[in-house]
Amino acid sequence: MKILTDIFKIKLEGDKVIWRIFFIFAILSLLAVYTASYMKASRGGGIDKAAFDMLIKHFVGFVIGFAVMYFVHKRDYRIIFRWSNIILAVSFILVLLLHMGFGVSKNEAVRWVNLYGLSFQPGEVAKFALIVFIAKQLAMNQKDIGNKKKVLYPIAIVTFIMVALLWKSGFSTVLFLILIAFVMLILGRLPWKQIFAIIGIGCAAGMIVLGLALKSPDTLGNRGGTIQTRLTSFAPKLKPYAKIVTTLSDKENSLQQDYAKTAVALGKTPAGPGNSVMKKRVPEAESDFIFSIIIEEYSALAALLLVGLYIALLFRAGRIMQKCEYSFPALLVMGLAFYIVFQAFIHMGINVALLPVTGQTLPFISWGTTSLIVSCLSLGVILSISKEVQPQKAQPPKSPSGGLEEVKTPKGKKKTEEAETEEIVEQIDNKTED
Repeated sequence: MKILTDIFKIKLEGDKVIWRIFFIFAILSLLAVYTASYMKASRGGGIDKAAFDMLIKHFVGFVIGFAVMYFVHKRDYRIIFRWSNIILAVSFILVLLLHMGFGVSKNEAVRWVNLYGLSFQPGEVAKFALIVFIAKQLAMNQKDIGNKKKVLYPIAIVTFIMVALLWKSGFSTVLFLILIAFVMLILGRLPWKQIFAIIGIGCAAGMIVLGLALKSPDTLGNRGGTIQTRLTSFAPKLKPYAKIVTTLSDKENSLQQDYAKTAVALGKTPAGPGNSVMKKRVPEAESDFIFSIIIEEYSALAALLLVGLYIALLFRAGRIMQKCEYSFPALLVMGLAFYIVFQAFIHMGINVALLPVTGQTLPFISWGTTSLIVSCLSLGVILSISKEVQPQKAQPPKSPSGGLEEVKTPKGKKKTEEAETEEIVEQIDNKTED
């Protein structure tokens, strides 16, 4: 890392451990994508040249991601507080493009937008925007956190609209957004009475979706058949209760996970870099199933290394959260870290057949520029916050309830959430004037 900073004359600030984790991710990702891109490269003609072209594109994606990450971590995180509504509005506009003739369908899912030759996934931007919005909403109302009209209802409405607009992108994307919102509510200390009510409503909604997927998948739109196939493939005992109308065969769907399990099993005797056998059979090996290819080529030790890196990232985010004086940065740090790490463990669970097949990539490792840049943006925000709290030697005292809504200033006065909001906005204004 020192060589890198000396060459480009850049100064990396914030949590040094997170920077090291990022650069390790970059090295592992470039190696993994290059060796796992056999299937996609074979469709491009010369396999070696096509795979090298993919490597170059992925490297450019990392360069762009690093530039975004570096730029954001140099900025004051409080700007995000002011821009949260704009970020949310932009994400809604991008998601709406899926329904305005710009959406591109792949494997019966409309996840990509093709706008004048530029392809990206609005769902990735939506995840970031939703976390920022919820963090601000919870932080501004910590003193009145149990007020449904101020806290729960706005968050529920925004989440519901986003979920409805992204339904065409796939059930996994929708479920992931709902889980992000739910975890953020827990982190924001929503009253447990409301939390249990949400769990009850969620279980009821889940049972309804399950019933529709099995008995009448057409009512769930273009993704109904896919949801049914993946459920019955993962849990064959559900087949007798299903009215099979899906256009996807169970064999085609289950083969993906079977190949991935085979790759994991072959990892007992590592094939070595570039020598994977299953990369020639696993669809989307460079993205949705890259974890299994890594295990096959580098053994379970590589898997443990990745797991350790993600856990370390979450741990460092927890340390930063503890040092935060205000609720907004604390919630934002943990929300963004949870989004990255939780998605990683979903991807790993799918690759080892613990979860049904979905289209979730492995953050910082899988092929995919949009996911990579948004993940780098998230790390940039986390680093920006860590840069602010790093000089602090002592953690701010918590309230008797264990929350972060009240802390004492050096003068002995208390700062409420209203004061926090005013101070953040004032500091932004001062920086703008300067």
